[in-house]
Amino acid sequence: MTSLSLDSDLWCRRFHPSPTATRRLVCFPHAGGSASFYFPVSAALRGPVDLLAVQYPGRQDRREEPGVQDLHRMADDVTEALRR
Repeated sequence: MTSLSLDSDLWCRRFHPSPTATRRLVCFPHAGGSASFYFPVSAALRGPVDLLAVQYPGRQDRREEPGVQDLHRMADDVTEALRR
């Protein structure tokens, strides 16, 4: 079984970059949701918090990719993308 793409730009959305942030918050959308759900939260926390929203395969700009079939594999892939 092959891993999903590990390109961190595919997995993580940073809507409001905050180079001076002292904290990083990683947000996972609800089932059926997408990273854009966290856009207003990112705007509200801009400054002290660097918010990363996870974009799942099969959602929004990744809609052409197959959906997740193995939650453990996805968790591993998200972790690897976040490390980059």
